[in-house]
Amino acid sequence: MRALRSRKTACWLLGLTAAACVVGELAGACLNEELRGMVTKGYDTNEAYDRDYRTVRLPYSLRLKEFRIERNAADGTPTQYAATVVIDGKETVVAVNAPHSMGLGEDIYLVDFEPADDDGNVDACLMMVAAQLLNPDYKCPLVVGKAFEGDVASHGLHEFAT
Repeated sequence: MRALRSRKTACWLLGLTAAACVVGELAGACLNEELRGMVTKGYDTNEAYDRDYRTVRLPYSLRLKEFRIERNAADGTPTQYAATVVIDGKETVVAVNAPHSMGLGEDIYLVDFEPADDDGNVDACLMMVAAQLLNPDYKCPLVVGKAFEGDVASHGLHEFAT
């Protein structure tokens, strides 16, 4: 009888988890937010702008420490753009197609840069903060897996396997 209840519990947990992901996908499609802001060398900023150009205060500050353009040795074409950014006093690297995760559902992307002079030095870059308020996309299975893992850890794997 106990094994039957454990199987029912496992099925309910799995069903609820799947339903939560579907609801998150549907609601998240309407509740995604993209903010953009210029990050410069020497100045901390916590300002970004939404799609309607309204100012939004970020709960953290950003400052550009260094900007690198990696080039192909053979022909000199750019192969990668990367910025070392200080976020609330901690350095992190944000590169094109390699965002920095601020936590579940919020990532910082490198979008563009502004050359400061003819030598290619960069003093400012455009960053995008993408916040999926209810839809952390690929992070949803991670959370589901951790929740299920916690349930298995607290009840024991044998209860779900029998």
